[in-house]
Amino acid sequence: MNNFESSHSRSRPAWYYRVLRLSLQWHHDLDDYGDVKPGDFDEDISELGESDKEDESEAYCDCDSDASECDCEPPVDDHVSERSYTEDDADYYYELKEMRKDRKRVLRDLKEQEAKIKEQEATMKELEARVKQEERKHSEGKINEVREAYKKLKQVIQNGDEPPILDPLAMISRFHLFSVEHVDYCCHGDIYPTRFVSFCHLSELIQVANGATSKDSTDDNPKPLYGDVYLGAKTDCEIDRFFPPTKAGMEKITVTANEGKLKLDVRFLSNDYLIISIPATVVFGSKPIPPSAPKKFKFAGIRHKFAMSMRSWDNRHKRKRSASSDSWSERHHPSGYWPKVPVDEARL
Repeated sequence: MNNFESSHSRSRPAWYYRVLRLSLQWHHDLDDYGDVKPGDFDEDISELGESDKEDESEAYCDCDSDASECDCEPPVDDHVSERSYTEDDADYYYELKEMRKDRKRVLRDLKEQEAKIKEQEATMKELEARVKQEERKHSEGKINEVREAYKKLKQVIQNGDEPPILDPLAMISRFHLFSVEHVDYCCHGDIYPTRFVSFCHLSELIQVANGATSKDSTDDNPKPLYGDVYLGAKTDCEIDRFFPPTKAGMEKITVTANEGKLKLDVRFLSNDYLIISIPATVVFGSKPIPPSAPKKFKFAGIRHKFAMSMRSWDNRHKRKRSASSDSWSERHHPSGYWPKVPVDEARL
């Protein structure tokens, strides 16, 4: 026991003496109290959910269990509102007491914040898992649709029949892309971005806007196309100029992108379906590529249902439309009338 403790009744809580010794450990003069940091109170602060009374009312005392021979005074009750303790270090004691209460409030707030953050993280993980599961299921269904188109084309070729001729105008479309692997590696958060590859050619668009139909385009004069791959906001993949095939086929057609820096493989199965392989560097962009990721991601492509519905409606009703009833957008849109998208097709 040091001189300071022996000169006092040692009736303050145990935490007070511990912090006091900590504040004086670098000082030779015992009357010169050192600075106390908030973290100095952490060692013996009780559980935040419990009452302070049990923790703070335990006074420092070296006496044996025989209370009759104990000279220690009753401990100071930290929960008494008035300053009942009046010894010479009373001011410092009550100063530390307030500091300890403030520290306890801070720790309690931090604990509550941590609990909220953990709860939010758990909710987000649950949401991400649900979104990923739904996207996997949706992608699997669309991939099966493209797989059926592949099987039909394969059967046609095996039977010795000519594969379908590709409509040059159908190629000027957006094909939505589906890949389970892409979902597994890139579906993060509660939003999974739309993925598509689109093809276009300015001269072709001008012809369509002027009333051209697929009959106006001949196989003898194929038109080159350009393309764009979109897998997210940071996707950088512009397909270079290439000539599309005139007939559907299972063979891979290699096209370049980003001025020859990238190579993509495309299979045009029909006017409405394709399969495209995209390098992992495009899929992940500036993010690091996981070692387990494939070098190329295979996507099943389905032509935008809106374009398919639009072309079908136009073929059935073109002769019935009155020229005076057409709006400017109808007269200038590449495929004519702009019908409403059915609800069940809105997701494509």
